[in-house]
Amino acid sequence: MKINYRQKLLIVFVAILGLVAAWLFFFYYPQKQATTDLESEINKLTQQIRRDGNTITTLPVLQKQVEAFNVEFDSLATLIPTKDSIAVITEAIVGLCKENNLIVEYIQPSLDALLVTDDYFVKVPIDIKIRGSFLNLGHFIEDLNKLTFNYYQTDFTLERLPEEIDLLINIESYIYVINPKGRI
Repeated sequence: MKINYRQKLLIVFVAILGLVAAWLFFFYYPQKQATTDLESEINKLTQQIRRDGNTITTLPVLQKQVEAFNVEFDSLATLIPTKDSIAVITEAIVGLCKENNLIVEYIQPSLDALLVTDDYFVKVPIDIKIRGSFLNLGHFIEDLNKLTFNYYQTDFTLERLPEEIDLLINIESYIYVINPKGRI
């Protein structure tokens, strides 16, 4: 059997087509998939580098914010007395009572809160019993903002004393103090 020119050309064409198909299936598509996988991995790493780069560039800003918060915390901490200054606090309250013509029957800060907790900020209850007129009590309450520390009243009890014009005033109150050995 003799192969003519057209048949030879067809055989060559089919052989070239087979080689192209083999090249596509065994070389091009695997290489293309490997290239696509590498591009995907490169994109992921690029995004991670950008994300980490943003974190690194914001680090000085964050450090400045932390320093500002520390300065603000230290300035606020000076407004809150320490546990060692409770005697000074009670003297200031008694002094304010005297300025407003009120007689202090007793003033009792509860130091149990300091002994029980290991917190940095401690709420210390203070019970006060004073005697005086209603008008002087009003002046006392008005002058509480003169104190150099935050003082909070939670309850007032007014009691009329028999055969006297004065009132017996029971005040439940509290202050916050700093326990330097406590945890924040």
